Amino acid sequence: MRAILPLLVMGTGCMVAAPEPPPTSRSSADAARTEWRIHIDTKDRGIGAYTISIRWNADVAAIAEIVPCSPRYFKGTPEYDPASFTMGQTRVASLDVFGSKPKSGPWHLFTVIFRRSGPGTLVANAQIEKLYDDENKPSTGRLIDAEFRTTFP
Repeated sequence: MRAILPLLVMGTGCMVAAPEPPPTSRSSADAARTEWRIHIDTKDRGIGAYTISIRWNADVAAIAEIVPCSPRYFKGTPEYDPASFTMGQTRVASLDVFGSKPKSGPWHLFTVIFRRSGPGTLVANAQIEKLYDDENKPSTGRLIDAEFRTTFP
C-alpha cells in the first residue's frame, strides 16, 4: 500500500478526506524519524497565504525537513528558518500569488519530518497565526491535526 500511496496523492492532489493514521510499527531504518501531516479546513474558502507556528519538545526531536504539498490546489512553497529546527519552535509561512481555488473539506499544506534527538515522547502542536483568503482578506480556518504525539524507542 505504501508504494501506491504516492501515486494516489499525486492523482488526487493535496485534498485528503482525513489524516493518515500513524504507523503501527516502525522499521529500524525509520525508527528515528516520524512524519506529521498538517491539514487545514477553510470551509469552502480559498487560501492566499498563511503563517503557522509549530512548537515541540526539542529534547526529544528536531525537525529534519518540511515537505510542501503537491501544488495542485495551493501553489505556495512553505518558507521557514532551518536554524530554528532544533529550537522547539518555528514558523512556516507561504504565499500563493494567484490564490487557491475554494474547495470543501480538509487539505494538506505541508509535512513536518522529525528526527529523534533523545528518548521519550514527542509532543508537538501547530497553531494558525495568520490566514488570508484568495482575495488577500483575513480569513479563518481550522487545523485538523493541530496536535501530534509519538513515542520514540
